[in-house]
Amino acid sequence: MKVAFVLNSTDCLNGATKAFLSLMHGLCRQGVECCVVLPDAVGVCGTLRAEGIATFVLPYRGCVYPALQTVRDRFLYPLRLVWQQWLNYRAVPRLSRWLQQQHVDIVHTNVGVIRIGFDAARRLGIPHVYHIREYASLIGFHYFPSRSSFLSQLSCGRSYSICITRDIQRHYQQTDNPRSRVVYDAACPHRDQLTEVPDGGYFLCAGRVEPTKGVDLLLEAYASYAHHTDTPLPLLMAGNTNRPDYLRRIKQLVADQGVDRLVSFLGPRKDIEQLMRQARALIVASEHEGFGLCMAEAMSVGCLVIGRDTTGSREQMDNGVRLTGEEIALRFGTAAQLAARLQEVTCRPATDFLPMRRRAFHTVNACYTPQVSAEAVYGFYQEILKNT
Repeated sequence: MKVAFVLNSTDCLNGATKAFLSLMHGLCRQGVECCVVLPDAVGVCGTLRAEGIATFVLPYRGCVYPALQTVRDRFLYPLRLVWQQWLNYRAVPRLSRWLQQQHVDIVHTNVGVIRIGFDAARRLGIPHVYHIREYASLIGFHYFPSRSSFLSQLSCGRSYSICITRDIQRHYQQTDNPRSRVVYDAACPHRDQLTEVPDGGYFLCAGRVEPTKGVDLLLEAYASYAHHTDTPLPLLMAGNTNRPDYLRRIKQLVADQGVDRLVSFLGPRKDIEQLMRQARALIVASEHEGFGLCMAEAMSVGCLVIGRDTTGSREQMDNGVRLTGEEIALRFGTAAQLAARLQEVTCRPATDFLPMRRRAFHTVNACYTPQVSAEAVYGFYQEILKNT
């Protein structure tokens, strides 16, 4: 069995890229031969080539409308729309020829907002799998030409989907589609036991610094917590941003609130696991988190999680309750509730939360390992090829 993956990004720190690498390695252990299509030759491209994975670098873009965040965006909007559609139009025949040369059995697009893999697979009459990881329009991505066109793709013959949560599957009206499956992302390899972690001297937020990650709510809650706590713990923000204007605005907001000495913006980091091990708690504030890979990663190394009770974060926490009978994280819904959680974690001994951290560790090992994910996807591949 040979599968071609189509990626949307080559950023090694991107959650979708990390989830892809984990899945690909698991599938290779199952005997699947993998090859990869990428939009550029940097980042993860070098990693794949070093591992001997066949790669094809091809200029293409997401099948979404361009961003409209600045005056410059509005001025360049028509040109960008035409340019990205022209790139994608030219990419499809080139991709089709390469897939044919590689004798690919299945095309697997790593996110829902890239279309060239679907179009090339239809040309060749082979199955295509969309790996849907995002809420798209709810986080600022609008399908071109429309959401209904994407839903039509999912209903086509030889079109299949993998959704990373049940809520994502419901959002795209795939719950009753026999060609759709829910497969959770893999966080970290199975660990035999929870290692001892220090009490932690700071709160951590790991992810892109942008509005969709709930940064505004987090900073509002943190300012309230800091002003009502005698010795507040610092807040570390680890993650990149594609919006320098937004980063400047929230830094000014932090200064205006008088907590700039407590909040640090670290930028993208490669030592996230170590930062999690030494944190008092990880905060997941996204309102529309697809899965929340950082939440599962934190739980796998014994870090306490304070999670927003919505979408993918809620589903992870609910899974833990079903599996263990009790909560595996501290939930919140509003800024006031988050501020109260921060104060609770600061004032109570870290040992009070050890049973919760153990339940979270057990949940991750049971549900979110590369072996579990790869076996589910491999079984789906077998079913697809049997049906076709």
